[in-house]
Order: sequence, then C-alpha cells, then structure tokens
Amino acid sequence: MSLGLISLCDVAFDGTRVKANNSRYATRTARTLEEKLQALDELFDHLVKQQENQEVADAGLGQPTKLPPPSP
Repeated sequence: MSLGLISLCDVAFDGTRVKANNSRYATRTARTLEEKLQALDELFDHLVKQQENQEVADAGLGQPTKLPPPSP
C-alpha cells in the first residue's frame, strides 16, 4: 500500500467462521425435497378444503349463536 500498487478500498478481509454441520443422514436430496414439498402441498390443499367446509357450515347457520349471559 505504501508503494501505491494497491489501495485500501481494493483489499478486504472477512473473518467469518461458520461451524459445519454435515451429517450424511441429514443431507437433503432433490428427491426428498420434492417429497416434502408434495406433502406440504397436500397439507395446504387439505387445510383450504377444511376452511371452505367451515365457511359453508357457518353460512348455513343463518344467525350467529348467542352466548349465555355472564353469571354473577
């Protein structure tokens, strides 16, 4: 730097240390990720259908149910 060959803005040091967690049993493959994604899609579809069924059931009630008066 003192000779003028490089400037300080061109030199950078990164002292980041990352602990590796490389287990051969926990490694995800493309196939396992696709299976997990498909399972999540099925769960999402199930929950959407459940919500729609609940909305239909709620609409069929007509009037909202009244709560009993609070006890003294």
